[in-house]
Amino acid sequence: MAETADEDRFLPQQAPIDAVQDTGFRFGGMSHQGSLMALPGRTQAWVPPDSAFDLSAEALRPILDQADTIDIVVIGTGADIAVLPEATLTALRDTGLAVEISATRAAVRTYNILLSEDRRVAAALMTLK
Repeated sequence: MAETADEDRFLPQQAPIDAVQDTGFRFGGMSHQGSLMALPGRTQAWVPPDSAFDLSAEALRPILDQADTIDIVVIGTGADIAVLPEATLTALRDTGLAVEISATRAAVRTYNILLSEDRRVAAALMTLK
């Protein structure tokens, strides 16, 4: 059986996150092991670097590619809040995106609130472990 690329595993809608588990998330009536990216029109598997300190603009390319359909991006950095590289923040802000960074549990709460308000939001959520 052919291996499926992570970005090919997706739910064809943007869904609220129902639960945060140590190594994954529950959303859209399913459980997902691993990090997650939520974009307008889809929620998909995401493979970030091991540390938020190494999170590059390239790792956030799907968000940057859809920046014209997003106003704010919520980034969950794992169990604790982390500072992203300045080059990554600059790349996001240069597209006009507002950026909210927090520990993943708080990021999920923020994302769900913004989504429920019909805001143009995306999220990049790293697992807790």
